[in-house]
Amino acid sequence: MKLKRVIIAIVMIALLVVGGLPPESIHAETVSTGSTASIDSAVEGVRAKLTAVQATVAINVVDTDKITDLATEVLNLADMVESIATVPSSVVSLLTELDEVAGRIQNLENDWVELGRLTAAIQTLRVQLILHNSIEMPIDTSIIDNSNSSQNNGSVINNSDKVTFYDENLEAAVRETINKPEGVLTKEDVLKITELDASDRYIEYLEGIEELQNLKKLDLGRGTSIFNSNRFENLWALNELKGLEELKLDGNIYLDDFDALENLTNLKVLDIGTTSINDITVLKNLKNLVELNLSKNYITDISALENKSNLETLIFANNHRKIKDLSALKTLKSLKVLDIERIDAESLTSISGLIGLESLNISDTGLKNSTIIKRLTKLKVLDISWNDIKNADNISLLTDLTTLNISATDLGDISNLKKLNKLRKLELQSCSETTMKSLKALTQVTDLNLEYNYLKNYDSVTYLKNLKSLNFMGTSLKSLDFLKNLKKLEVLNLTSTSTTDISALAGLTNLKVLDVSNSTTNHNSIKNISSLKKLTKLVSLTIVCDDELTDISALKNLRNLKLLEIEIQGVSDIGSMSNLNKLHSLTIKGKNIKSLNGIKGLQKIGYLDLNCDKVKDLSPLNGLKNLRTLILYGNNVSSLKPLALLENLKSISLAGTKMTDISPIKTLPKLVYLNIRGVNFKSFKAMCNQIDGGFKEVRYIWVGYGLVKSEKIKDLEKLLPSLRVTDFSH
Repeated sequence: MKLKRVIIAIVMIALLVVGGLPPESIHAETVSTGSTASIDSAVEGVRAKLTAVQATVAINVVDTDKITDLATEVLNLADMVESIATVPSSVVSLLTELDEVAGRIQNLENDWVELGRLTAAIQTLRVQLILHNSIEMPIDTSIIDNSNSSQNNGSVINNSDKVTFYDENLEAAVRETINKPEGVLTKEDVLKITELDASDRYIEYLEGIEELQNLKKLDLGRGTSIFNSNRFENLWALNELKGLEELKLDGNIYLDDFDALENLTNLKVLDIGTTSINDITVLKNLKNLVELNLSKNYITDISALENKSNLETLIFANNHRKIKDLSALKTLKSLKVLDIERIDAESLTSISGLIGLESLNISDTGLKNSTIIKRLTKLKVLDISWNDIKNADNISLLTDLTTLNISATDLGDISNLKKLNKLRKLELQSCSETTMKSLKALTQVTDLNLEYNYLKNYDSVTYLKNLKSLNFMGTSLKSLDFLKNLKKLEVLNLTSTSTTDISALAGLTNLKVLDVSNSTTNHNSIKNISSLKKLTKLVSLTIVCDDELTDISALKNLRNLKLLEIEIQGVSDIGSMSNLNKLHSLTIKGKNIKSLNGIKGLQKIGYLDLNCDKVKDLSPLNGLKNLRTLILYGNNVSSLKPLALLENLKSISLAGTKMTDISPIKTLPKLVYLNIRGVNFKSFKAMCNQIDGGFKEVRYIWVGYGLVKSEKIKDLEKLLPSLRVTDFSH
């Protein structure tokens, strides 16, 4: 492990300088196996790549591909130097030029990831030259972390037992897993780990993870964001984790080298969705795979999947390249779940023989004939939406179906689906008038999705007396009277239905979730909410009220509410919320609200979003000890002092406020997310002065781009020791 050797070598050299190791212990491993000719060739290889980088840097341009190529050549040279007895002078002189170009790249402050890779490669070469006595280099003993000293709780730890991680985010994940925030990490420590969740950590280097020899499950998913380009681009450190059974690498969009997976033959679950893989040949030897996710990639050939007799789940949706041949699928006889949504293939006939399938998604695949599914009689879940299918005859043969999506098809009359006695969930977006009229025959359905339909009449829904969940989002409704008889309804979504009158809902006393909010399409504006009084089982209510509505007293009865999102522009007093003691999440938007006294006693609130222009005083919030997320968008707040004692706060957004002082919240011990975009700091220095000495746990910060230019990023990072992601977008 190249980087691991670098770290060990540096520590050994440091110990030598301070008298901790005899010289012979370092030089004992030098073996003369290289040749002068091969070294000279390697030097020329480095020099060629170096010249290419120097040419771009000379015009103040950083070419990351050229830097990566140079780093690779330098590492190859370092490996050769390691195995020879005498180092040519040409290598020593080359080191000076490498240091110079790295310094020039750093001055350009461009891609720190590629620079870090080059710097590490140069340091590898430097260590080898030191070990060969080809150069002298004073070592500052401070590079040896006191926490990694030979003393650990009074006991001596052998250097060979220490485990070092090059990436602090990976180390943090390990420490959290074993509950060891400080001190030396030993092999004994990491051998206790069988499962490691290091997802969303923005890890760049995996070195050190190979020591987790008992690891069975590893999650490295979503290691890259649009705000942070840290990423690992190869997986060689995983090569030694032979016992690994579950590996998740999804969302690492720069990852395209998967060669290290070839030897992980015990893998049962592998998720490499949304990476940059285009060749899955490396998966050919993974005979034990049970679950595989390949979605959102660039694959053109799936022959490597042939005869994987243990594979039960294959997710292969939204592939970005056309696949001519899907015949490998017909060999997957154990397959139970197959998702090939939006796959561009010449033919889907290969799936017709997969009679063991229980779940199939072939949405938007260009399918025109449903005969390929008629033998799949074990199907319980089928998504055949967004295909040009003309009738439902073959679907009606699948009598085990419990969930069916036939949105945006051209099925016409679907009354023959009444034979599907087990059918409970049906999705019918963008359906025809004929389909809607025939829907009344499907009285067995309990969950119906009719969002984004543009029909004149929905009266057939009134016959579906067993409905418990109904979704009309984005569907224009003139009246809700047809819903009156659906007494079993528990979930109703009326988002963006142009609804103004909800009086028809008064008798739906089993409702638990009601959404009458807006989106980007049709807008709701409820003029009266008195009909909500009897809906006492509601646990979630999202509603947008008309500007003229001033009476929200109906809320007093909704004492089981756990989530409330309400826009009440005409209301000034929120006292009607004072007895909603079960609320966990509250969102209020109201331009006339001045006081928060109505919510001061709601102790269970963990999420609070206030968009209330006239609110100045936050003191009613100082008793909300369970508050974890606070959003104060657009509020005219005078001081943050009332928040100083809310020790459970993890996320605060002050975007769009007129704040000038954030220092009162700098000591909050659990604060991780901080949005100060739009806060009126006089200058970058003024902001830093307020941050200095506080916000120790903040990992993600959003700052106005006009306030912090790229050259100041490093100054900000120095003040925030836990920082992972900085966003300067508008």
